[in-house]
Amino acid sequence: MAGHLSKCNLSGNNGCYCWNTSFNLGVRHFRESFIAYDWQIEVFAHNLKSYQHYFESDYNRGRPSLPRMVSEGIILKGDGIIDSIKCEAKELFSKGPEKWSTEIINTKRYLITDILDDFIGCNNRAEEIFIANTLAEVVSEFVLRTNNKWIGSSK
Repeated sequence: MAGHLSKCNLSGNNGCYCWNTSFNLGVRHFRESFIAYDWQIEVFAHNLKSYQHYFESDYNRGRPSLPRMVSEGIILKGDGIIDSIKCEAKELFSKGPEKWSTEIINTKRYLITDILDDFIGCNNRAEEIFIANTLAEVVSEFVLRTNNKWIGSSK
């Protein structure tokens, strides 16, 4: 896989990065957001080893950020190696997240009960709103993860 990131100037935006032809394997990964050609662009660049760490991390935490981007992404240019990485991402995504242990499930149950007790005992409307939000987030994570489903946030 040839290519590396180097500074360039797209539409007058200094500080952005572009691919060049000789990839420096010392670069573990790179992320940059910028606007070029009136498009908001996010660059997530990995080498043939760095993406594996993120696939594993996403699997363990139950948030398939990089596997989903890779599996749903469109290959603009490649020499065939990307097809196998996309296949790996699709397999990981369809497998589901790492299963929670009984210890984690019990800890999460305790946390839910603790937050629920805070909510029941609260007399401040503003505080109740924040506690209810926390409770909704923790319960939704619990339901999804105990049913071997991915969780997500943001985009």
